[in-house]
Amino acid sequence: MFTDVNQTARPDSQAKPDQPTLIADRVNTKIESSGKPLPNANMATAHAEIGVIQQAHDAGKTQGAAMTLKVEGQAVCGYCRGDIAAAAEKAGLKSLEINEIATGKRLYWRPGMRSVKELN
Repeated sequence: MFTDVNQTARPDSQAKPDQPTLIADRVNTKIESSGKPLPNANMATAHAEIGVIQQAHDAGKTQGAAMTLKVEGQAVCGYCRGDIAAAAEKAGLKSLEINEIATGKRLYWRPGMRSVKELN
């Protein structure tokens, strides 16, 4: 089991701007084209969902795995819906389900999807 918090609550020992996430190239390209700061390029700016996928990948637990995330506090933000899909793909996951506690919604991702979607 892996846990994380959003970047503003992450301890300094884990908020590493020099540690790129799996999707650093994707996020940095978006930053360059928009000129705006965006989350999820490194562990100092990563939202909790990206942080957990990163931790699992770094521990060698993602290749071919089915992952379930429980997101507490707030719903998955708009930035993360696409970034989660990209990170899951890069991590080699075979599936991902997300339980949003605040909304009661269940989201999912499967290989080839560009964003997480709501389960019906």
